[in-house]
Amino acid sequence: MSEFSLNNFQNYIITNYYLLTAPISYGDSMERQPVQSCNLKSVGYDNTLKNLEIEFHSGLVYQYQNVPSQIYANLLSAQSTGTFFTDKIKNRYRSKRLDKVTVQ
Repeated sequence: MSEFSLNNFQNYIITNYYLLTAPISYGDSMERQPVQSCNLKSVGYDNTLKNLEIEFHSGLVYQYQNVPSQIYANLLSAQSTGTFFTDKIKNRYRSKRLDKVTVQ
């Protein structure tokens, strides 16, 4: 067993923080469908994993985890998908930014 030190602890925290917050790379993302919104460009849902992907007009893509299928259905049927996203999804579900993998 290694000896505990403040330096070891700081390295542990930094490493695990990076693992929890680092963008996920994706090549073949889940299939998303376009939505009418000023901020949201497209949305997709994986019913098996309960993951919701949202692509923004800025080009950023976020994956929201453990989202109930009813929330996805309500997002698609909302009068304003942007408002629904802000009120019911943003900051309510754990999310990760996805980075596109460049194919060479």
